[in-house]
Amino acid sequence: MSAPPRIGGIPYLNVRPLVYGIESQVGYSEPSRLADLMYRKQFDVGIMPIAEVLPEAPHPITHEPLREAAERARRNTWIVERPGLLKSLP
Repeated sequence: MSAPPRIGGIPYLNVRPLVYGIESQVGYSEPSRLADLMYRKQFDVGIMPIAEVLPEAPHPITHEPLREAAERARRNTWIVERPGLLKSLP
């Protein structure tokens, strides 16, 4: 059995609906610190501002904008992954 993914998040209210039910499995940190931890591979998946991701991600794979726990579409929220990562998560 493989280990569960290590999930990183930011401690802001708009993230809470995205981690509802798995809060105890999320490691929280400020956005710039979380980005550093992601680049050092301390987390497998992270929820953070895209401004923290793009400068260091030479070839991110992005998916369509998500609906962010709201009734209208958000254009500032994206899933960015390393190739093949989402296929391997349960």
